[in-house]
Amino acid sequence: QVLWSLSRGQGFHSTISGAGTFLSDHFSPALAILTPAFWLTGGAPETLAIINPILLFGGIGASVYGAAHMAGVAAADRSRAAAWVCVAGVFSQSIWSNLAWGFHETAIGFFFLSWSIAMALTRNEPAALVLLAAAGFCKETLALGAGLGLCAFGLSVRGPPIKLRGRAILVGALLLAAFVVFEQSPHPTDKNYFARYYAYLGLSLGDAIANLRQDPAMVVSNWWEAAGGWSLFKYVGMLSLPSLGLAWLGPY
Repeated sequence: QVLWSLSRGQGFHSTISGAGTFLSDHFSPALAILTPAFWLTGGAPETLAIINPILLFGGIGASVYGAAHMAGVAAADRSRAAAWVCVAGVFSQSIWSNLAWGFHETAIGFFFLSWSIAMALTRNEPAALVLLAAAGFCKETLALGAGLGLCAFGLSVRGPPIKLRGRAILVGALLLAAFVVFEQSPHPTDKNYFARYYAYLGLSLGDAIANLRQDPAMVVSNWWEAAGGWSLFKYVGMLSLPSLGLAWLGPY
């Protein structure tokens, strides 16, 4: 519905939650980049069935590219890394689960983040930062992560040029501000998305900061219980297991 509205010049209009605009539900302005595809197909539902795998497997392609072009690594090791990443990506349960579930705006974020990492591996820092910033416009949680990442890069003591670091801090600060404004803005229908997704932290961003400052152990305990504890640990372990294959590369 949101993409149909965008392709017809109606902005992010949505009746999904009663807010009137999807941006009241999620900070996802990056959805607008899909507008041309939706406009060209006349808003056909099948459009997303094509876009979703392009984004997901495009992200895997980015990982393969990054592994194959890693700076400062021997050609033979790069080839082995690219082959392993390709196999691990194609057989990743997370990718196929997302394909079965259907399109979600985080697929755009996955695409941008994957290419950002690939550019970082090839030491193309400007491109990596632009792609990381783009990922921050896909969802509010990505705005937080990308904002912190850009600021951390900008505050690095040495290496990158001062102008590049300054721009990274500026964009990172804007993304962090967008996250705070989004989380603090009241929902038109009084829905509390913060409590819905992050109740283990508190009922609002202010509560979360206060709880983290006063009793971080309680927050961790609440998170562990809310996330399913060992179930989450095993799931993350399963996703991380393919990376152990990088040991095949040897001492590098």
